[in-house]
Amino acid sequence: MRGYAWCELRGPVRLLVWAIASVLIGLLLAGALVRPLRLENGEMLMEAGRLEARIGPLRATVCQHKAIPITSPPEPFSPLAFNARGARLVRWTPGAGGGELVLTAEWMAIPALFPALAQHGVRVSAFSITSDHPTRRVLQMEIGDAK
Repeated sequence: MRGYAWCELRGPVRLLVWAIASVLIGLLLAGALVRPLRLENGEMLMEAGRLEARIGPLRATVCQHKAIPITSPPEPFSPLAFNARGARLVRWTPGAGGGELVLTAEWMAIPALFPALAQHGVRVSAFSITSDHPTRRVLQMEIGDAK
């Protein structure tokens, strides 16, 4: 008759025993599930500490080298500036978005004119080179703003 002892208990007592047993089982299950998470969280915190120790000096180095150089705006364009660059100004015809520049220059001086124009914020949209003398070339360019 031992198996019927549970059934012989009064309703409120059975409810109390059932509630206590349910809470204990729930706590055991929660503890069994939370423990691995706690261990994993501890491992992740230790790994984060190790990574921070490795990255800290690198971060300081990067922050020192992060200075952005200040670039000055391009010098304003002046056709007269090209008289001193191994070329001679023949004609400058300004236009709405640029103009036409005609220079005479030695053959070897012509390639250096394009970077010089770029430093002034000028874009060469078209150019032609013709010979007017055995050692001189005429460079005719259509230029516009580089914007």
